[in-house]
This record gives sequence, structure tokens and C-alpha cells, in this order.
Amino acid sequence: MWQQDGTLARIKGFLVADMIGDADLNIQRDANSTPWLEDMVYQAAKRLGYQSHFFQREEGIEDDHLPFARLGVPVADIIDLDYGYNNVYHHTTQDTLDKLSTKSLQISGDVILETIRLLNTNADKLPKAAPPSSKVPS
Repeated sequence: MWQQDGTLARIKGFLVADMIGDADLNIQRDANSTPWLEDMVYQAAKRLGYQSHFFQREEGIEDDHLPFARLGVPVADIIDLDYGYNNVYHHTTQDTLDKLSTKSLQISGDVILETIRLLNTNADKLPKAAPPSSKVPS
């Protein structure tokens, strides 16, 4: 549908925010995201002085952004998969409010808003959406 009505061509970037409230915020760089958009997220974090919370490590993350990536939409998965030592809190009964941080949510939100501002400011310089791809994990 989006290919026929022109929607795909108008999407500048698709940002997924997932697990960003961890008190020990450490956003991974996602190897399955669009490199130039991940670079823009880091640029936003650096502009705001939050770079120490972003991209210390890279891994391929399978998340809600992949269907959009397969359609050629530029995507960035903003996610902190290290939730507790060895990720012990993720999807468990230990995933409780005391493990979360309003500061982490503020940092993540500020970086996302700055990334959107950068996308809008640089709209004329952005790469065009890629054609649909089967290279992105299913």
C-alpha cells in the first residue's frame, strides 16, 4: 500500500524507542538499523552531551523496526538490551519500577527529539529510501 500511494518515499526515518528507561542506560548500536540514521542518533546524543549512554557496543537487534527496514525505510532501533546484569530483568517479574529512571527516559527522549530536528533540518541532504530488501533479518 505504502509503495503505491507514495508514503514510503516521504518517510525520512523510523525511530523505535524500546527499553529506554533502564536506570543504567546503555543504548546499543544496532547492526540491523540504517547506518546513516544511527550516525544521526549518535550525533544528536553528542550534541546534547549524552554520548556516553550511546553505542559503546554494536549488535544485530531483531525488533519492531525490521518490517519497515525490509520496505526500504531508514530505521534506527534505540534500545538498551542490557537490563540488569546479564539482562536478568528483561520480561521477568523483576521488571519493576524501581529499576527505571526518569533521567534515562529524559535522555532518550531528548536524543530522539534532537534526531527528529536533525532529520528535518537536513531533509534535502538525506539519502533516498532504499528499495525493499530481503537482506534484513526476518
